[in-house]
Amino acid sequence: MIKSNFFIVIKGLAIGVVELVPGVSGGTIALILGIYERLILAISNINSTFLSLFFRGNFRTAWQQIDGNFLFLLLFGMILGVFSFSSLIAFLLDNFPLFLKSLFTGLIICSLTTESLKPDRFDKKWFIGFFLSLLPILIIFSTQTYTLNPDISFLYLFIGGFISVSAFMLPGISGSFVLLILGLYPLIIRSLNDFNLEVLGTFFSGCLLGLLTLSRIIRFALNSNNQSTKSFFFGLVLFSLPLIWKKIPSHDPYLITSLTTLELVSGLVIGILFIYFLNRIKIS
Repeated sequence: MIKSNFFIVIKGLAIGVVELVPGVSGGTIALILGIYERLILAISNINSTFLSLFFRGNFRTAWQQIDGNFLFLLLFGMILGVFSFSSLIAFLLDNFPLFLKSLFTGLIICSLTTESLKPDRFDKKWFIGFFLSLLPILIIFSTQTYTLNPDISFLYLFIGGFISVSAFMLPGISGSFVLLILGLYPLIIRSLNDFNLEVLGTFFSGCLLGLLTLSRIIRFALNSNNQSTKSFFFGLVLFSLPLIWKKIPSHDPYLITSLTTLELVSGLVIGILFIYFLNRIKIS
């Protein structure tokens, strides 16, 4: 039991760290770890029945309905990952962006071969979902990054949280990408480092509403058309590769030196090892 709980925390930590970078979606990591559908089910069970049980004092039943132990430990791991590694990620983005691009390229390519993402069969339903996944990727790819002035409204922060966490729930679309597009990424990273509760509280309130909304939509899609939904996820992950190379800023990405070569090679190797590690804790 203790070992199982420990690995749930580690999985949450992996999701939290990955979601800091405008690259791979936390949803992709959840899929690789084999906990994506369990996460969607748990979040979507926060409904009127849960609230009724809670306010009637049936706390144990309410907690079991939403798989409370799983959600709590996963969230704890995500928070731990976000606050522990935000400074490191900011440092790598500023100084070694090519390393991050290479790392997540290796991670994405290898993740497509994992059991959670590789197709079971190719049929009409699979190709429908696959080609539909092109639409959101093309929209994000063609959208320019928006730079905000320092005075932003709390309403904009709230809406930004809602939209970015919706992207987080979809494998292949990083919530950090959306924050970059909205011009909120530097503010959120800075607020995490400074522990700005006013900004973070508003932002995460929007995130909570987005989680509760989109989880129900994804659950419905998985139940009504599982094959097309999973191929849609596969396409989102695959087509996120060009997003990584466009949206993560680089200094001189085409200037090949010994340093850039080292960044590219080491990033790919670590990305591959990261997927191997994720698959090991998946079966643990």
